[in-house]
Amino acid sequence: MSNYPGYPNYPAYPTATTGPTSRTVRRIGVWSATKVVAVLSALIWAVLGLIFVVFSLCGLGNLAGQLGSSDGGGTGLFVGGLGLILVIYIGGIIGQLIFGAILGALYALLYNLTAGITGGLEIEVR
Repeated sequence: MSNYPGYPNYPAYPTATTGPTSRTVRRIGVWSATKVVAVLSALIWAVLGLIFVVFSLCGLGNLAGQLGSSDGGGTGLFVGGLGLILVIYIGGIIGQLIFGAILGALYALLYNLTAGITGGLEIEVR
């Protein structure tokens, strides 16, 4: 009798292992990989894109300050530039979400094809 519903082959109580055991990943769920890679890609862009935002704001502030000292038009440039920077930043997050989803699905499909030929990826678990 198993303590894990739906998994009749699992032992009723966990057994002690003496060390790491080897398992083979034979197949990756395409939808699962799609979701994970899409979210990871978007998060990486969200974090690294902040560097883009900070440096862009520094350059924009410098330019607006120089133009503002001569003709007083620096504020409009700064506000317009800030809007453009935020559109690029948010567009980058959405783009990475879409591109990451496509790549995640493609990588999972390619892995599943090659795992049938090579036998899969061997990992060590405890």
